[in-house]
Amino acid sequence: MRKAIVWIAVGWVLSVRVADAQGTSRRAMAEELLDLMNIQESIEKSFAMVKQMIPAQMEQMKQATGQTNAPADASTRTGKMMDMMAQEFSWDKLKDDYITLYAETFTEEEMKGIIAFYKSPVGQAFVKKQPELVKRSMELSQKMMMRVMPKIQAMMKELKGTAAPTAGARHKAYRINDAGNLKQIGLALLMYSRDHGKRFPGDLGVLYDEGYLTAGKVYTCPNFDTKPPKSGDDIRAGRCDYVYFGQGGDGPALGTTDPIAVTRPGRLADGYINVCYGDGHVKGFETIPADVKELLREFGE
Repeated sequence: MRKAIVWIAVGWVLSVRVADAQGTSRRAMAEELLDLMNIQESIEKSFAMVKQMIPAQMEQMKQATGQTNAPADASTRTGKMMDMMAQEFSWDKLKDDYITLYAETFTEEEMKGIIAFYKSPVGQAFVKKQPELVKRSMELSQKMMMRVMPKIQAMMKELKGTAAPTAGARHKAYRINDAGNLKQIGLALLMYSRDHGKRFPGDLGVLYDEGYLTAGKVYTCPNFDTKPPKSGDDIRAGRCDYVYFGQGGDGPALGTTDPIAVTRPGRLADGYINVCYGDGHVKGFETIPADVKELLREFGE
């Protein structure tokens, strides 16, 4: 009886050691897999990308909501918050949890197969091209949003039409819709630039001709009665309420302070104007900024 108990105890100890060894082996394989997948680099790049987008997104939210009195340092404070989150969610702090997650999810055989894939030339190519896939997926989503935005704006107008808005409310809505048009034009310009050696088109009609932006209403200010264009030639003939400054310009050379397109003066009430900058963000002004005035003079507006 005692011998039986002893052998049972020995068997239990050995089984525990085998299980521990298997667990250790799986964790080692999980760590190797995560290294091959460049998870650390992906996390760091994601935080960097989000932080870079914060200023433009904050400005767009202010324009859309009319919160022009938002704290001047709101963007800076949000950036600091992102820095804090990047530290708290750093790879050093996440690594052990990720290893546990993969070790508990996959068997050794499964991980061996996955590791073999990521070690192969095809697997390494997959890893290297992930950032480009993510970037182009975002651009594809933006392009889809541009197609559906006119329908959203039309629905918003219908909803607003059920009430009797004041003149001030109408002007505010026109400003927001106008900024949305310029935002879509800016995104289309950036996509064109990416596809054409970082160069901008010669005129906005090219965006229509080459299929980057074919929603005619986007080229017209909602506060004006310009007939929406049906071709690039219509845009070049004047059926467009936006002045374009980027003719053939170098995309990378234009940044957050370089105007690339603006609402044609007089289209919005009370001298208001929206400006699209080289990075695609849009900002509204009660009076025309000096640099925009100079560009308008140069372009004969």
